[in-house]
This record gives sequence, structure tokens and C-alpha cells, in this order.
Amino acid sequence: MLFGRKPASVSIRLIELTSGRAIGKTAMAQSDLPECWETVPTFTFGEEWQLLEAQPMRRDDVIKAGHVDLIVRRPVVAGDGTIYSEPTISGNVASILAGSSKAGVKRYQLVPEDWRQVEFVSVSLQGVIDENLSAIRAILDDAVEEEGYTLRHTRSGLDQPIPIDSKFTLAELLEIFEDGVDMQDGLAFLGVAGLVDGGFAFVSSSLTQYFGYTRDGAVAVLCIGGIGTHEFDSPEIQGLADFAFDKGLTLVEWPAANQMNPDTEDFFQFFDPAGLVDETAPV
Repeated sequence: MLFGRKPASVSIRLIELTSGRAIGKTAMAQSDLPECWETVPTFTFGEEWQLLEAQPMRRDDVIKAGHVDLIVRRPVVAGDGTIYSEPTISGNVASILAGSSKAGVKRYQLVPEDWRQVEFVSVSLQGVIDENLSAIRAILDDAVEEEGYTLRHTRSGLDQPIPIDSKFTLAELLEIFEDGVDMQDGLAFLGVAGLVDGGFAFVSSSLTQYFGYTRDGAVAVLCIGGIGTHEFDSPEIQGLADFAFDKGLTLVEWPAANQMNPDTEDFFQFFDPAGLVDETAPV
């Protein structure tokens, strides 16, 4: 019989969210592993880290792999001297479906601060759009530091950016994408357990990311994530512009305080920044 044998353990690597780099490595006994990392809010390694994601997530999968990567960041604590990474965040928080889990689900994920940063809004809410853009522009003018912003505006009055008069279904939206889409099974936030109630997300053939949620069978929130590769007037973006115009929607890039109506050149240039022409450059 062997005495003093160490219990079986797995290797844990901490990956910092912003840099994507490993910041530390440790080990944990298999018997101490949580059943699912989804419900673990923090992890202590030298200091306390906010745990955003685990790969793999389930205990059995971690043991089978012999290791787990924990995606972490320092907790965001607002107070005097806080520097914010964005000048604005949404005041609307998406509800999480009770009893849902991210484990084993093909999902689109984002940090909570990135929620609804680029979204379609009904032109009937132009007054509310202008009020929020004005507050954001004040921050962009007066509260910028080298590493971020000393103030952050929480947007209000936009709990229903796509109201009933602009009602459309997810199926109607998907008809725009003639080449099909890669549909995700759910929408989730890093560091938050569960899936967004009614959440959807998909990636188009151009690799542009779309996400939001539905209520009562209609799309209530529609956002743009990462932008793929487009020609200036690609069929996808032309179809999106026509659809938005028909539904009375405008596209707002809140952190840049930028509004783009679908019948303008700005709308198309947003999806194809390479198509921007510097008219001051010599020919």
C-alpha cells in the first residue's frame, strides 16, 4: 500500500480576458472541482478574479481532459478614480431564462458591458436617441483618459428599441441572408449563469455577428457584434438596409455616438470601413 499519495488533480490555467494571455497556472484536486464552473463567480489566485468562462465547463469533461482554462478579469468596481473601457452602457439588462444553463450549448457570448452597444432602434424614438447621444458626446469631449473614460453614461428610455409598429419575426429577418446563417443555440453573458430569455444569435456567410432577443414571437432587440468581410454594397448589407428602412429602423453605434440611417452612405461604410475614402489624400 502506498502512503501519502496525492489525490488525482487537474491543471488549471488562468487566461486574462483582454490580453488573451495566460497569467498563472495551478492545480486542483478532482474531488474539489465544482460540478459546473458556470455557477462559480470568482476564483482566487494571488488575488480575486471574476470568472467569466471555463473551457471545459462540466466537471466530468474537465477530469477527462485533465485540465481547464479559466477566462478571468479583475472585478469591475465603480467608484472615485474608476476608468471605464466604454463611455456608455445599456440601462436595459436582458433577463436570464430560469433554469437554463450554458453547459453543452452552442452559444454566442459577450461581456455584459458590450450588451446593445450597436443596435437597431425605431426612428419613432429619435428624441430619446438624441438625448442619449448628447450625453455620450459630452463624455467623448470632456472625460477621456489615455486608458478609457472617467465617466460613463447609462442609456435610458430604450427598454423597447423595436416597438410594436416595427414588429417583425426572426424568420422574416433571416430571409435577408440568401447564403444562409450559422445559427447559435443560445445567447449568454460571460460571467453570468444561464441563457438570455428568448435570446438568438447567428453569424452570416460574411462572418458578421447578429444577436438579440424576441418577445411574444417578435424581435424586440437586434444588435450587431463583430463585422465580417463585405464589399461596400454587398447583397447582405443592401438587404439589411432595405429591411431596416421598411421597418423604420436606424442603426446606432452608441460608444462612438454615431447614428446611421439605412438610406445613407454612412450605413454601408459602417459595414465596410475599408471602403472609406480619404478625399484629402493626393490622387
